[in-house]
Amino acid sequence: HKITNKIYAIKTFSVKRIDSNPKLKSLMNCEVTIMKQINHPNIIHLFEFLKSADNYYLVLQYCDQGDLENYMSERNITKFPEDKAIVLFQQILNGFSELRKNKILHRDFKLANIFVNDDTLIIGDFGLAKIGSEVAHTKLGTPLTMAPELFFNEDNITYSSKADIWSIGVVFYQMVFGNPP
Repeated sequence: HKITNKIYAIKTFSVKRIDSNPKLKSLMNCEVTIMKQINHPNIIHLFEFLKSADNYYLVLQYCDQGDLENYMSERNITKFPEDKAIVLFQQILNGFSELRKNKILHRDFKLANIFVNDDTLIIGDFGLAKIGSEVAHTKLGTPLTMAPELFFNEDNITYSSKADIWSIGVVFYQMVFGNPP
């Protein structure tokens, strides 16, 4: 920002691509709503939502150390010592506690969707999230961290925030042991 000298991240979406697909438009609107309404130190915050002729722009909190997957890779960290992993895990749980209070299912929680800013973990990428419901029916997410009830079943099954809990467990396991379970 030229006046305040604050740094922000900007995520862009093609207007043509989003506006031609009602499902993508719905997902983007949900992502915007979540990040704009929640103000929590472990949840990425949206400051502005803008549109030009060609793109939608999400002006987001900038995380100075990138995502956790790259953070670990760039520093040759295969796993964290247990005490450090527990501190990081507590930050993840604090963020998810806020999501649950607001009836938000993340549905794609993984190392690459956790950002690091001044050694604080920040949950981000709500592009597949669902807000305002205790259950969901659409099979979404990354297979590596996807709950078994989603992974091994067809579309249109009913699942709850317990699927996010599974993903949190997979991420914690990766942080402690250096590999997925």
